[in-house]
Amino acid sequence: MTNLQKRVLAAFIYFPALLLSAHDAQLFSIAMSFCLAVAWYEYLSFRSFPHDVGDWVKYFSKILLGILPTLLVALGYSMSLGLAAVAFVFQIMVIMSFTKKETLKAMREDLSFDVLGLLYLTGLYTLLVASQMQQGSGPEAIWFLFLIVGATDTGAYFVGKSFGKSPFFQSISPSKTLEGFMGGVASGLVAAALFWIVFSHQDYVIPNLWRCLIL
Repeated sequence: MTNLQKRVLAAFIYFPALLLSAHDAQLFSIAMSFCLAVAWYEYLSFRSFPHDVGDWVKYFSKILLGILPTLLVALGYSMSLGLAAVAFVFQIMVIMSFTKKETLKAMREDLSFDVLGLLYLTGLYTLLVASQMQQGSGPEAIWFLFLIVGATDTGAYFVGKSFGKSPFFQSISPSKTLEGFMGGVASGLVAAALFWIVFSHQDYVIPNLWRCLIL
């Protein structure tokens, strides 16, 4: 299966499910917990891959900690409880790192990877769930975000494939091009305009056109 076929298959399966899940806070939290678990698994794999039972226990423990705020919302509990639990467990991790590492530098290196994951993955997914739970405009905000991200990624892919020549952010992704980047920005702007045209005349809370384009 080619990269394009994988993208199309994923879009047909997951994108409609994510859009539909935004209608219900609990269902959306379940979907986000699943996506966050996959994201944490991939993130942890960047550093190392488990080889024995002990490694797998550490893997799943960190994944469970990472998805705790969204998972508790899915189970009907407060998001604040999940965030407090993450903060408490991280305090324990800091203390354990103190006992294992001989220097402050070694401890910082041991914890920095986990801190980045909690901020970048858990933090952003938790904000998604919190945005969906806002009364009056929750689902619309999520639909807008997913539509813009999907359109930008699709536009960047096809424009970059067809016209990409100038390297862009090579240190992050060797295949990225300036033409693909501009194609993604243009696709995102078009998607924002279409979103406003379609939803502004419905019973939804939508910002004006200029705010949609800026966002």
